[in-house]
Amino acid sequence: RYEAQDTPAARTASPAPAAASRPPQFKTGGMKLGSKKTRQAELLDALGGEVLAVEEMSSPPTPVPVEPPTLAQKDARGSLPVVASESVHVVIKETISVHLMREGGVKSMELKGDMNLQVSDPANAHIKLALAPFTSGFGSDLQFKQHPNVAKFIPGQEKIVVLKDPSRAFPVGQALAVLKWRYAGQDESYIPISINCWPSPSNDGTCEVNIEYELENENITLYDVTISIPLPPGSYPTVSNESVWSLNPSTHSLDWTIPQISPEERSGTLEFTVGGDDVGAFFPVKVSFVAQGSLAGIGITSVTRANGGEEVVFSCDAVVSTDDYLVL
Repeated sequence: RYEAQDTPAARTASPAPAAASRPPQFKTGGMKLGSKKTRQAELLDALGGEVLAVEEMSSPPTPVPVEPPTLAQKDARGSLPVVASESVHVVIKETISVHLMREGGVKSMELKGDMNLQVSDPANAHIKLALAPFTSGFGSDLQFKQHPNVAKFIPGQEKIVVLKDPSRAFPVGQALAVLKWRYAGQDESYIPISINCWPSPSNDGTCEVNIEYELENENITLYDVTISIPLPPGSYPTVSNESVWSLNPSTHSLDWTIPQISPEERSGTLEFTVGGDDVGAFFPVKVSFVAQGSLAGIGITSVTRANGGEEVVFSCDAVVSTDDYLVL
């Protein structure tokens, strides 16, 4: 059973790997696609969906230099900054699933989080963790659940993670999940990033698509963001503004990639033209990212010894990932 909380508290294109399993990326200026096929489209058809990277279609195609994927790209953390671990290390992990409606509003949203504590020095095993005051708007909508050996939060007081039995110590050399939290609902103000996809059919059998994003939660910085927009069968896009994108042949979608979205650079737009006039063909839009921070605003202000006020040096790594983030 969950216990309800009482009080609220320079853009560059990534080079394309040589492997055929990952499509090359494009950084495009602008060209106009009419209802007839261009040389690009004919070439794409001949290649069965495989594409050549180009800078501008008004000049001969220029291949993008290929570099091997870095370790960070292979790692599930992606491009998230590495956090050096102290003898007391706290890991906060959150996973979010959201189904947004294309007209606006939230069909469903679920946030799950947990806090893991790992102590590597037995001298620092008798400790207590003070949670930071919540900076998110989740308020009392967050439900908490503590490990059976961890004391419950006292209503109206600072939220402390400490063992019920003061004579006991946290385990050394292994991670222990000390706290979990969850939110489920339809409050649009809680979403981390908003997506507005706006297809506009033209009279020549093509469609102009405008898509924009905006960061809505300032507790986090997003990395390795991919916004995937499905395309009509047999059609290929012409992107009219400078953006980093690729054509995904397995899903026939335009994958727009943004290395980082932060409170300082929180929004962006992409415009393209493509054959077809069925606006429903551009949905669902899929979003994926990893983020640094906590959507729920969970953090640690201090770690002190349980039997005194002496502070203990600690490190904290807070990560958010997507499970199923769609615009329907």
